[in-house]
Amino acid sequence: TNPAAAPAHLLLAAALDANVKPFAESLNQTISAGLDAKDPADLSGVVGYTLISLQEYKLAKAALLNAVRQRPAFAEAYAYLGLAEDRLGNDGLYAYQRAIDLDPSRSLTHYLLGLHYRRLQQNQQAIAELELAFKLDKTNAAAAAELGSAYTETADLANAENWYSQAVLAAPSDASFWTLLAQFYLDHDLKVDQAGILAAYTLAHRLGCKGVT
Repeated sequence: TNPAAAPAHLLLAAALDANVKPFAESLNQTISAGLDAKDPADLSGVVGYTLISLQEYKLAKAALLNAVRQRPAFAEAYAYLGLAEDRLGNDGLYAYQRAIDLDPSRSLTHYLLGLHYRRLQQNQQAIAELELAFKLDKTNAAAAAELGSAYTETADLANAENWYSQAVLAAPSDASFWTLLAQFYLDHDLKVDQAGILAAYTLAHRLGCKGVT
């Protein structure tokens, strides 16, 4: 394959089929950016990440396998390879473990491994990984919110409340985390100032959150 020729082929595909256009344009922009890096492993990695965002998991796996073949110590690519494997219904644990062996300080890897354990309903392992992810990156609001959900499932509502609150503090302008916190209070009929819940919902709507019930 010739990555440098890919943009032209993708533009042609977009012109021939309107259904392909969004996919082709996204991938085209990614490849163009990756080519600037002058590193085949980086290009394969970025293409893999983009394909995951487009839910093209089989193609993403192929790109990420290529990335780690080109650079065997590519921790980030291994982390996303684990996610691609999981999304394909496979076991991505081997890839997450390899990513952690290469770089145990990467918050993203522990977050994705935490999600892996959550899908398997192994909440204690998930909590350990998600807490480490947040410890490594205090701006990782998604890890905090996932911890809120995990603790809710284990009936530890005090910790659940704490982590939903941490998610809001980590990303105060993100409506989704305010909504999760407000919904948590309503779902569990906790004794919270109703004005506070209303304020959270109002802010969520102002920030653009949809589908609040």
